Amino acid sequence: MLALGNQESAGGAGGVIEMVAGLRGLHRLRRCLNGLGDLPAFVLRHDVRSGRIDWWELLRDDRRLRPYDFEFHFSVAGRRDAYHAGNLAALRASGAAQVTSLFGFSDLYVPLVIDREFTLSFFCGQWAAEVPSRQTITGVWQELSGHDPVFEDVLFSTWARCCLRVPVLAPAVRDGLISIGRLLGQLFSGDAPGAERAIDRVREQVLRPFIHDDSWVDSCLDTSGLTRPPWGLDDFMDVRITEETPLRHRPSQLAVMVPNLTAGAGGDELDVWIAQRKFQHEAVLAAAHLPDLVAASLGDHAVLVALAAPPACRGRARQAHFEEQCRGLRAAVHERSGIASTVGLGKEVAPGQGLGQCFRHAAAALDAALRNAAGLLTASPPANGDAVVDLRGLEAGLKRAFELGQAHQAPLEIVRYTREVTAATAARPQAMAVRFVLLLRDVLAVLESRRVLETVRSRDLYAAALDRLSVMSDSQQVAMEFERILAELAHLGSQPGGADRSERLRGSIEWLRGNLREAEPLEMCARRAGLAPGSFRRAFRKQQGVSFSAWLRRERLDAARRTLVLSALSVEEVARDAGFRDTHTFIRCFRARFGRTPGAFRREGKLDGLK
Repeated sequence: MLALGNQESAGGAGGVIEMVAGLRGLHRLRRCLNGLGDLPAFVLRHDVRSGRIDWWELLRDDRRLRPYDFEFHFSVAGRRDAYHAGNLAALRASGAAQVTSLFGFSDLYVPLVIDREFTLSFFCGQWAAEVPSRQTITGVWQELSGHDPVFEDVLFSTWARCCLRVPVLAPAVRDGLISIGRLLGQLFSGDAPGAERAIDRVREQVLRPFIHDDSWVDSCLDTSGLTRPPWGLDDFMDVRITEETPLRHRPSQLAVMVPNLTAGAGGDELDVWIAQRKFQHEAVLAAAHLPDLVAASLGDHAVLVALAAPPACRGRARQAHFEEQCRGLRAAVHERSGIASTVGLGKEVAPGQGLGQCFRHAAAALDAALRNAAGLLTASPPANGDAVVDLRGLEAGLKRAFELGQAHQAPLEIVRYTREVTAATAARPQAMAVRFVLLLRDVLAVLESRRVLETVRSRDLYAAALDRLSVMSDSQQVAMEFERILAELAHLGSQPGGADRSERLRGSIEWLRGNLREAEPLEMCARRAGLAPGSFRRAFRKQQGVSFSAWLRRERLDAARRTLVLSALSVEEVARDAGFRDTHTFIRCFRARFGRTPGAFRREGKLDGLK
């Protein structure tokens, strides 16, 4: 931390040198943060005179829903503004780091520069010291919403899953970030010989056991082999990989782990979700202490493990080596979390080759292990070979239908495939989800190759499907969700390859006009147009000359105006029917558009300009 009497004291050539040193320090800080999960991190500039806070993002925000988004939904966001202002005032007065919490989750503020006119600080927010408990999730919900949680409430379920995605920072990590923040302050002051090396030492000695880089996961899920793994394809491992992971050799094998959990007596689905998150967290940490393997979360309950073996290990000894690694990881996770697990081990590929096919074999082995109640199973033909052959034939037929754009004409084949998978997996939800996800991956690849789907949109759809299917504990729910997803893709795939974007946009807009109550209109329209939400927004504005949100508000208000005159529904019912979740918002928007409230408009009995 640096206290300056006048900002001019850092001017001139010396100021430039100090700023460059500070920027190098920020680069080192970003390296530390990249491996600590989806952690919101910023540099804050607080203007003392005006009270304004500027937020400079250190990491790319993937726009994932976070707990603080619910503060806006429940109209309590004003408390957070006062909370930030109070914490920055305390930081300025004490010159020391502040660790505080609001609505159940913690925030860290570390001073970098304290000047007469402003305060510069490092901030990372909404993290937890441990996997959130049931008490935390339900207690904060009551504080935010003012009512008791009901698991059947979709909003509460979304809140619970959002809480379980919050980054978990051990006390040692928190203290390490505070130390790095102090060193950054010294770098900005220019009075810090060896500060950059000190940051690297903190990272190596304190943070490294908790850093888990999951940038390798996408390359392992790509069955086409066109995604380059981060450890490279040549004979030399990337230096960053050897520095940040226990890997000393390029991985050539994959395994998939899932916890053995059910909603038992006295528990419910929330307890299962919490246990799944704890399992993933402990598995990733356990893998960081084992040689030549790395692990990362896969969906909401599974763990993907990449394994390597030294070149001197050959023949059957390599398979035995991989199996021993899996047993060691299972035992370590059980010791840390108390949760048993099932592992599917794939078929090894040559070191440096893409691991996509290996993932398919690992998922199939996991499917068989779950059906046979085996703790660890390697990729090999399962006992019910005829059923597998039949399933593969059905899968090939469905993929062919998508290639020809005829999947929308094969609803019975989709239902039959779902029924056969249910039977082959003995209606085990996890095993069903594994099989369904593999087929979805292939279908999305087909739609990409036909230029019906953008690559970004395809990945988003895959991630969303993986998230939804992996948390379902009822086989019927899994089957219905899969059929719904495949039916949507079949509709999308019925369009000719490379169909004109404007035609797809027009089709999605016409669909929305008849479905104004849709809870996620942007997501659904983008999906039907085969675009990522961001691409859809831009294309929509270019075609319509207005933003999507403004157009949707106008359409909903026009529909509500008709309903007010032509029906006897209450104002609340009209608002819901037009897609407004909140009656007060509906009334305010209606008055702004038409100059009077819905009630007054109805009493006048007018349809201004309506035909």
